[in-house]
Amino acid sequence: MLSGEPHEKKRIESLGDIRTFLVRLNYALNSGRVRIVFQKKREVDDKRNERFTNRYTIHYLFPGEDEIKVLKRELSRLRHYDYIETVQDTNFTERSEMRVFGRNIQVKMYILR
Repeated sequence: MLSGEPHEKKRIESLGDIRTFLVRLNYALNSGRVRIVFQKKREVDDKRNERFTNRYTIHYLFPGEDEIKVLKRELSRLRHYDYIETVQDTNFTERSEMRVFGRNIQVKMYILR
C-alpha cells in the first residue's frame, strides 16, 4: 500500500492487470458506444488558479481541438508504461477505483516578434 491523501488508498496493479485494463479501454473507445463528458466548469476549480485546471491544460496542450476528441485520442494512446498507480477514494467507496497514468507531451512554443 502506498501512502497518499488521508482519504485515499493507493496500490500498484500487476502488469497483466494494467494490460487487460488498457485492452478493455481501447475496446470500449472503439465500440462507438462510449460517451465521454468533459466538465468544463467544476466547483473544485473555483478556488484554483486557472493554470491548474483540466480545461486550461487541454486548451494549452491541444489548442483549437475539440476536448472530447482529444480525450478519446489520448486515452487510446496510453500504454502500460504510462501507468502510475491505482487509487480508491475512501470517502466514496461506492465509486470505482481510478487508474492514474502520466505521459510527457511535447509542446511547440512559438515566439512572435
